[in-house]
Amino acid sequence: MNNTAIRNLFSLKNRVAIITGGACILGMEYAKTLFLSGAKVILFDIKENFTLPRNLKAKYIKVDISNKRTLTNPYMSTVPALQAHTRGTAYTHQ
Repeated sequence: MNNTAIRNLFSLKNRVAIITGGACILGMEYAKTLFLSGAKVILFDIKENFTLPRNLKAKYIKVDISNKRTLTNPYMSTVPALQAHTRGTAYTHQ
């Protein structure tokens, strides 16, 4: 499926996708597809040194989601990251 077909299939413009395990192969494929569909993408993963591909505009946050205590800071840092990533568009957790 090419990029145009993906965009025409569904649009996620002005939506935010948080992908856990985002630095793995499957997570990156999800991220690319969601990005091509218009979503703002935030990747959560445990990898220490991870570099995003140049063709993917996304935010990477290092977090161990299996440890409940470690989720507070990455989750809270997602809100400013979303604001910067979406050029100041307001985002509130409901």
